[in-house]
Amino acid sequence: MTDPIRTMVVGVATTAELDPALPFALELAAARGAELHVVHVFDLPEALAGACARHPCLAGLAAHPERRAAELEARMREQVARFSDRAAVECHALAGSAADRL
Repeated sequence: MTDPIRTMVVGVATTAELDPALPFALELAAARGAELHVVHVFDLPEALAGACARHPCLAGLAAHPERRAAELEARMREQVARFSDRAAVECHALAGSAADRL
């Protein structure tokens, strides 16, 4: 007998419009009774990250990834709400490379 699936992760490529993987992932997680983590990884240009680290006067830009992540997570929550009212869905937006972060 196999263990039940308790947690699933789906990576979404876009938050500007509905990612085609999202409805399927929501349906599959609901059918399995699994918690679903919806993840989107966005690029933080190295030049911006490096500039913020080297110049104190650019410290205000250092908050950019957190603001961007919050905006993207809000978009993902809106998309999830269009297709599901499940409480067991977490949305995550992460700065960096999708290959590294996922």
